[in-house]
Amino acid sequence: MKIKSTFKRLFFRIINPTFFFSPNEGLNSLILKINIYFFFYKKEKLKYIKEIDFLNNIIHQNNSLSYVFPYEFSLNFDPSSISVYLDSDKQMFYVYHNKKKLFYPKSYLSKKQVSVNYLCTLIEQNKASPHRYLSQDFDVNNGDVVLDIGAAEGNFALDVVEKASKVYIFEPDPKWKEALESTFEPWAHKVSIITKYVSDIDNIDTITLDAYFKDVSVNFIKIDAEGYEFKILKKANNLLKFSKFPKLLVCTYHNNSDAHQISYFLSCLGFNISFTNGYMLFIHKNLSPPYFRHGILKANR
Repeated sequence: MKIKSTFKRLFFRIINPTFFFSPNEGLNSLILKINIYFFFYKKEKLKYIKEIDFLNNIIHQNNSLSYVFPYEFSLNFDPSSISVYLDSDKQMFYVYHNKKKLFYPKSYLSKKQVSVNYLCTLIEQNKASPHRYLSQDFDVNNGDVVLDIGAAEGNFALDVVEKASKVYIFEPDPKWKEALESTFEPWAHKVSIITKYVSDIDNIDTITLDAYFKDVSVNFIKIDAEGYEFKILKKANNLLKFSKFPKLLVCTYHNNSDAHQISYFLSCLGFNISFTNGYMLFIHKNLSPPYFRHGILKANR
């Protein structure tokens, strides 16, 4: 029995490197590796039965979003269902997002390009999605001061702008600046758009939340920052302590360790932690077992 156990550990050390996935390998390779890995780790597989079954039996090979979100709602991918309009004065395309105009950069040259992008947003924010930001029991309250860190087109900020007393939008990609200014023009009196990276250092290109919001209380923070979420939070310590009853939505799927590191960090600051239902398969970066990751962490106190 001892020899068998030793042999098994040695065998896993030899084959473990083959479990790691790089995006240039192709998605069929990923599914194969997932199946091989969970063949050996059957107890761990029990957490992801639904997702693995979807990948093996239902997934659409030409729909990459059905890999990222391994659930049936991701198959509702029909760009032709999205109405896209052109603002002739601004020379920018826009869609109606919950009855509000959501503008896209001038670099978006076709209605199809806009419709595909916006439909990705709708799938991402589907009620069944692990990437859904807001829910009935976790929402912005009237009068809240809100931070949208990593805004992109600004759909989250647009959803809450009428409730909030003040919205700070952080989006460092210059292509979004003009579009965001057009989208939030009706609320320019209470929306600030900051075109810098939020990180753990302060310099010409980056800022920390503690430095930017010194002695300012905020109520709601959403962070979707391409893997920099933990760095941002580590330099928001004072802000989180100073703010009364803050809520946070933090993406935890960009890096393998994010869910654990961020939940532990916020727990130590006295926050109650939960995650959205389901898992994501972030195929755009290297993946290691068990591959599936929590989408959004929710924290409050």
